Amino acid sequence: DLVIHLPERILFRVDFSIIGGILLVGALPIRDVVARKVDRKLPNIGAFFQMLSGLGVIMVAACGPEEMEWLHIVAAALGFGGSAIAQIIYGRALVRED
Repeated sequence: DLVIHLPERILFRVDFSIIGGILLVGALPIRDVVARKVDRKLPNIGAFFQMLSGLGVIMVAACGPEEMEWLHIVAAALGFGGSAIAQIIYGRALVRED
């Protein structure tokens, strides 16, 4: 388990925090690119869910399942679910572009 044992736990948490930050900050340029191609509210909604995903991934890195299990599960649901919803929204926004 990467989240439980040292020293892997430290590297895992640092890496996951970096990935979560990239998801969070990367939502805005992706939204801008999609918004230039379509003129609807879908890019803003997709960016919101991608930001939630980044926040969830950062929270997963912040607390392991042995520390606060309910928060870890909620954060994982935000991390995976937010990205899944954002991809579906971006896909729907861009499906008519081609």
